Amino acid sequence: MNHPLLTTHLVIVGLSLLLYLIRGGLMLAGKSSTVMTSLAAVISMGLFGTGISMVFMSSDVSFANSWVIAMMISFLLYVTFGVIALKSGLRKPVAIILWLLGLASFAFALLLAMDTDFAQQLLGGAA
Repeated sequence: MNHPLLTTHLVIVGLSLLLYLIRGGLMLAGKSSTVMTSLAAVISMGLFGTGISMVFMSSDVSFANSWVIAMMISFLLYVTFGVIALKSGLRKPVAIILWLLGLASFAFALLLAMDTDFAQQLLGGAA
């Protein structure tokens, strides 16, 4: 799929990861930024929106159903872990563990997106 929507989605994926890493660094330093929090919300909505748009443009609906469910769960875990981890007032060891779980969820979604064979095997599709 060589499409401007895919390019936009990939740019947003990169921005999302970069912002997550920066916010994690701020958390480790004991700082926070409301601008970064707001920007993260906008980027997450863009990530979700472009991802769902690409699903509707997909021609392989049989594979897309289970793949999309796995991607959605990974995305929701990424956002949920990140929101909880980056809240102020949370003990730092707990915040770090939750932040790493969010990063792992992001990595899992990225692996699913990049390796179709892995995704098909994991989700029980034909390889």
